Amino acid sequence: MIDMHTVGAGGGSLAHIDKAGMLRVGPESAGSFPGPIGYDRGGERVTITDANFFLGRLNPGSVTGSNKPAPIARIEAALSEQIGKPLGLDATAAASAIIDVAIAELAGAIRLISIEKGHDPRDFALMPFGGAGPLHAIAIARELGIPRVLVPRFPGLTSALGCVLADVRHDFVQTVNLPMRGIDGNAVVAIMRQQAADGRALLAGESVDVGQVDVVHEFDLLFKGQSHVLRVEMKGRRSTPMPCSTNSSGPTSSASTLNCRRWCRFSQMSARR
Repeated sequence: MIDMHTVGAGGGSLAHIDKAGMLRVGPESAGSFPGPIGYDRGGERVTITDANFFLGRLNPGSVTGSNKPAPIARIEAALSEQIGKPLGLDATAAASAIIDVAIAELAGAIRLISIEKGHDPRDFALMPFGGAGPLHAIAIARELGIPRVLVPRFPGLTSALGCVLADVRHDFVQTVNLPMRGIDGNAVVAIMRQQAADGRALLAGESVDVGQVDVVHEFDLLFKGQSHVLRVEMKGRRSTPMPCSTNSSGPTSSASTLNCRRWCRFSQMSARR
């Protein structure tokens, strides 16, 4: 299991001035459409990508997916009007401020999953990926004292490669909002069988090359008055609810996870390596 923490500081994250007059970046994003102003698809609000275009950190003459250069004049005008004017900065300073805020956000996210959990970032290497991850990696590493930055060969394809290599998985969740002692075991089994059947049908419809199918049933249980769940995996083929006292009874929900392991895909990838 990988501990993941997300922060709204991607290339499409919008820069704006909040009600207190502070420069903020994200979490709202321009997405791919209309995207940043630099994509020339109708975007009108400044993003991190636009700041990188204007500062020359991205080549404005070579925009992925477009046969036109980034409209630098429009980016400059938007930087000046949306960010620079409220802060008393010119377009260049506004673009630099956007990058600085984004780097601070990203460094803060790394602190959250390292220092606050007892790990010193200086003991690790930073591996940036994504379309623009390496653009900010050195500044983030300096901010945190990380000694090494390891950039994968194709950083923009890292997530896509993970999707290709990962097991195909579908989750089916159905809530049964009853105390355990009031649950009909046969009804629960029927739900799980239906979920498994739906999962297999979904895989068949997707024409997935299947080597092995694993069906895992889990229950998210709550004691009465609890605000968080206890996840329990079902062992065996059939589940029979155990009697519970009134004080410990609580609602339960059943969740099925269907995993499809692509053993052939893995072996082929290993052979190519």
